[in-house]
Amino acid sequence: MKRISCIILLAFICLSLFTACSDKTDKEPDNSAEPNQSTIDKTGHPLFFKDMLKSDSVKATFVNSATDDREETEMELCEESDDYNTYTCYGDPERFNKVIFTYDKRESIEYAFNDYVSGWCNSAYGIIPYTEGMEISGSSIEYKTEMFDYGDYLKEVYIRTPKDYDPQSGEKYSVIYLLDGQNMLNNTATGTGCWNVAESVTSMMAQSDHKAIIVAIETPESTRYKELVPDIGDVQYDEQFYEDGEGIYFCDFVCDTVMPYVEKHYHVYTDPEHNMIAGASLGGAESFYIGMAHPEKFGAIGAFSPSFWLYDDATWEAFLSHQDYQKDAPLLYMYSGGEELSTNVHEMQKVLNRIGYPQDRSTLVIYPKGEHYLLYWRAIFPDFLRFAFA
Repeated sequence: MKRISCIILLAFICLSLFTACSDKTDKEPDNSAEPNQSTIDKTGHPLFFKDMLKSDSVKATFVNSATDDREETEMELCEESDDYNTYTCYGDPERFNKVIFTYDKRESIEYAFNDYVSGWCNSAYGIIPYTEGMEISGSSIEYKTEMFDYGDYLKEVYIRTPKDYDPQSGEKYSVIYLLDGQNMLNNTATGTGCWNVAESVTSMMAQSDHKAIIVAIETPESTRYKELVPDIGDVQYDEQFYEDGEGIYFCDFVCDTVMPYVEKHYHVYTDPEHNMIAGASLGGAESFYIGMAHPEKFGAIGAFSPSFWLYDDATWEAFLSHQDYQKDAPLLYMYSGGEELSTNVHEMQKVLNRIGYPQDRSTLVIYPKGEHYLLYWRAIFPDFLRFAFA
């Protein structure tokens, strides 16, 4: 009888041990481990994805937009909070320049990936730039508003300095001038969304030695069809709508009023190498016009979905031929989505070739699925930063 009892007891102990091992195997992985205990491949540049949906899994597909080379990586959960889950993986910025996130059974558009990009955050405002270790900005980006006389009204200019900006330190900053400034910094400023440029620049500064101040110049919707139309010739389409273009006046305002004010009141570089100008749509064409008209002031231009269709090729070529770009040629970044009706970026590339614009000073980026919308301009802006601050 005692022998039988011992056998039963021994069997119970073995069964308990087997059950314990099985329970341990079936449990969810312990995500409280320190990041340095991760088993992910740490080769390349770290990329973070912060997700308000707290998806069960997130995949990053790295893309080379020139060759369509792709590499899919399962991102690892590295942090949990009440509001977000944060995932991480590594990619090679020498091989890839875009990334697509797959989360919550959906696939994102392509987002810029390079060594200036810390990460992206799926937030209430869409997928916005994210710098690892920092809070999600939302609508809390701080900037200073200055008012300038502009004809018959006061124009607002928003100036964003980095949090560690110290004019007494002797450290100088580059300046990024942006058109349609009302859409650049504040998620809640307009009903059309935000580029979240401040977050992209913050990420760049965290990943590099570059420092930059943002100067965003507003253009009211009611006047942008005049202010952002360079008056360099006869408009091709909707002549009556665009015939009163005041782009030359706007150009003078930027160069003769805003820039001198910034250079007087902020500790910034004044050479063209450290001054950039960018915008989209009409703002893209006007940024192109201003930068190309003043290569002595701007070292880089970002023309996103530019309205080059305003003028025919001969008009643009006549305008560009007045400058000697062999001496001063701004870095020119042109972007267009493949789903846009017309931006004429390919035609502009041909015009630049005809006038002998240095090929190593310009790049044309096409996203086949891209549309004429700031969601795509926000997603690609860090690519412009990497090009401009090369």
